[in-house]
Amino acid sequence: MFRSCTILLALLISVTAMAEGVFVNRAPLDAQVANYFAQEGIRLQPGQYWYDAHTGAWGFEGGPTVGVTYPGLPIAAPLPADISGGGTGIFINGREIHPSEAMALRNYFGQAIPGRYWLNAAGVGGYEGGPAFFNLAPMFSNHGGSGGRGLGHNGRGGSVISDGTTSGFISSDPSHGVSVTCGPDGGCIY
Repeated sequence: MFRSCTILLALLISVTAMAEGVFVNRAPLDAQVANYFAQEGIRLQPGQYWYDAHTGAWGFEGGPTVGVTYPGLPIAAPLPADISGGGTGIFINGREIHPSEAMALRNYFGQAIPGRYWLNAAGVGGYEGGPAFFNLAPMFSNHGGSGGRGLGHNGRGGSVISDGTTSGFISSDPSHGVSVTCGPDGGCIY
């Protein structure tokens, strides 16, 4: 009994410590959410992040999207409009996108029209309250689309990355050192 209580207490302390210093959408990450991430094998470093629950996109406060993870994670704080620095007049799911994201949209579509848009995790979107009329998914499957930025996921055991043409896996276990990258011709480097 004593050993079980000690293990439980140690787990609660480590989960609480993990949540300290982590802010998502300007709110401290609570212990319940930190525990969820720990169970999923996701380790968060102290810092200030933003997260779009509709798309799974995330970044550092004041900056653009730097990655995509699962949509719908249990983050209670709403996504602030100015969390990425703004200045573009283009709002996606309530967040005014960063100038580098606006430039990526201009490069892909030939223009980036200021307005308020919704976007889902499949990359499909439209004007707020309106039907879908664009799809950003091809933007990320064509060599990363926005200057080579591809999509990736960090999880248990390592990271999976892809730019739509080349894919790879990088182990998070330094004792194994396993990684592989495979190109469009089917060749792989181990």
